[in-house]
Amino acid sequence: MPVMEPLPIRLVGGKTSAEGVVQVYSAAADEWGSFCVPAITLKGVPGQDQDVAKLICRGLGLPWHGARLMRPEGFNNSEDVSPMSWRAMAVTSTPKRMCYNSPSAHSVLDCQGLKTFVAKPPVNCNFAARLMIGKLKYNYLPAAVSCREVAQKQAPPPSPPPPLPPLAKMGTSVNYTTRIVHPVTGTEYGPDGSRVSHGRLEVLLAGPGDGEEPVWGTVCAFVHPPKELAQYACRAAGLPWAGAHITRSEFAPRLAPKTMPVHWFYVEHCRLDPKGLACALTANWEYVAGLLQDARYGLQKVDPAVRMRLKASLDACDGSVKGHVMDAVVMCEPGEPSMPPHVEFPAPPAPPPSPPLAFHTDVRLKADEVFDGVYMVKLGVRNGSSYVYGTVCNNDMSQSVPPGLDRSAAAAVCHQLTNGAKPYGAWSYIESGTEYNHLPTSEERQAVPWVATGLDCTAVPVTPRSPPVWVGDLNFVGSAPNVTACRLTGVPKPIGKELPRECSNGAWSHRLLTCNTVDMAYPPYILGVRLAGGNDSSWGRLEVVMPGLGIQDGFGTVCAQDFGIEHAQAVCRDLGMGWTKAKLLPPTAVNASKLGSLPIALEALECPDLLYPLYSLGDAAPFEARSRLSFVRDCREPSYRNSYLPLCDHTSDVVLACGGDSPPLPRLSPSPPPAPSPAPAYGSSGSALPPVYPPPDHVDDVSPPVSGGLRRALRR
Repeated sequence: MPVMEPLPIRLVGGKTSAEGVVQVYSAAADEWGSFCVPAITLKGVPGQDQDVAKLICRGLGLPWHGARLMRPEGFNNSEDVSPMSWRAMAVTSTPKRMCYNSPSAHSVLDCQGLKTFVAKPPVNCNFAARLMIGKLKYNYLPAAVSCREVAQKQAPPPSPPPPLPPLAKMGTSVNYTTRIVHPVTGTEYGPDGSRVSHGRLEVLLAGPGDGEEPVWGTVCAFVHPPKELAQYACRAAGLPWAGAHITRSEFAPRLAPKTMPVHWFYVEHCRLDPKGLACALTANWEYVAGLLQDARYGLQKVDPAVRMRLKASLDACDGSVKGHVMDAVVMCEPGEPSMPPHVEFPAPPAPPPSPPLAFHTDVRLKADEVFDGVYMVKLGVRNGSSYVYGTVCNNDMSQSVPPGLDRSAAAAVCHQLTNGAKPYGAWSYIESGTEYNHLPTSEERQAVPWVATGLDCTAVPVTPRSPPVWVGDLNFVGSAPNVTACRLTGVPKPIGKELPRECSNGAWSHRLLTCNTVDMAYPPYILGVRLAGGNDSSWGRLEVVMPGLGIQDGFGTVCAQDFGIEHAQAVCRDLGMGWTKAKLLPPTAVNASKLGSLPIALEALECPDLLYPLYSLGDAAPFEARSRLSFVRDCREPSYRNSYLPLCDHTSDVVLACGGDSPPLPRLSPSPPPAPSPAPAYGSSGSALPPVYPPPDHVDDVSPPVSGGLRRALRR
């Protein structure tokens, strides 16, 4: 096909000039025709196909960041929408190749794979696709677009269906024996003696055979059991119960043992009262299987929707096939009581007193602060009368790092470096053979000796002085106030050996430590935040530092359309400011021209619970796991972008103001400290233990930030 001049484009049939069916004009044919796309791309599924709509709107000078492709039906408000206008003048190729060059395309007519006609247009889009692409694999339709600056929010979810008709009448109240257990330990109590408030629901019932002793079993939650069941279990455990609800075990770190039966496969219509729990149906496997068999042969009438759910529960919760993936997990939360007063249950036992904090070693610490709150760390180990400073190296790379070892060590180092202001940390790996601006060269990093294979800080209990560090599998340890509470492992003889080649990937000299106010499950995606352009630091344009921005100090703006007040509050918490009255301001509240030009760092936002799974529980989480949303720790750009082109611009940059109070999360009252006892002799270097923590100058050297500000390590 010969090279053609760009064809004019217009939108017809819309209620406004910013929407309508897309038409292109051919001077050779002297006719307007349709712009055809595969119908599968018009179903509203996010994808790079929406870049076609953005290029069309941008080429017409219309708002385009939130442009969307639409089906052509309904755009009939113009005489230009006629049977003739459905004839095809341009057609795209298969959906997998729709304008994958959009970042470099000046208009939609530059899209690779676009086919245009110079002769008489084909009669319809499908015929055009067969002519231009070959074998037709998809149904093609004329494309319509809606040009807008901000993506249209999804419609609210439909109202829940009415309650299913009960299979049986409400039974009498039963005082069931239930418990809520930790998914890993299988116990009802945490390490501090408090009851587990988020765990697997188990009920004590008779065994499978006649006359069998009662055994503990689980409840299938594939078809969500009534909330009254969760409220009953929480109330029986003496926990907050009015807002209790049930989730599933599919994301739990450990499932129930295969030997444990599933007692209830289906629970329907329950009522909570002072005497216990009354349900219309609590069905075991035999009952559900028999009911489905009777319904199949017409011996009993069962609503089709109920029948489908019964079968799904039986298939999903069959322990012999899929185990306990769909077991019910109860989360006990407070709420407005809407039921009769609760029955008095025995109070849970008082938590045991915290053990004394042991002093393990007289290790010292040096740190070079390469950015604000980002460090390269070295440890000093006594070698006779002096100290040798070096890195930590896992010399057996075939062995994985024990859970929480790195994170607890990061917390201890940050706690000491910041004097408790930022008691948490996370390591970020940097490639051993790569050169970075503002960091020592690769050769210099390789030349750092190693002084240990690990720094174990996991033996510290959770106390108000040592806040919790999540080490995985819902387990928590305390954040050591100082590295002297940690234990060095694998100290070489002689100390200060050259770094072995096999240690290079695991050495601290090849990692950066980012300190923060919140516990981080993974290396932070956002390394830092600031508010710029306001009269003081409490308000202004939100700017973040992130990897790969390609500028000197690493900062960029946030124009995410899904940035809400909960994210503003999280930013204020991360900055250590009041957050209860945080608010979003219009972008024009700051003078962007005085702030300088910055790239856009975040165009979309997601804050998945997987980064710190228990923060969403808030006060309902176990004491040691309580947390609130953190912007730095929990939020990042979505892993799946629905566009290669920008989603927003600087006209929608986020501007916010912090204010109000900073109420702490409720904590258990600390136990009275035990009487002091002499610390045992310990230490891999063989030295006697110091009787107290070293003074603040125990951090031998913390170098000032490079160039006086936060800088992102950029590859040379």
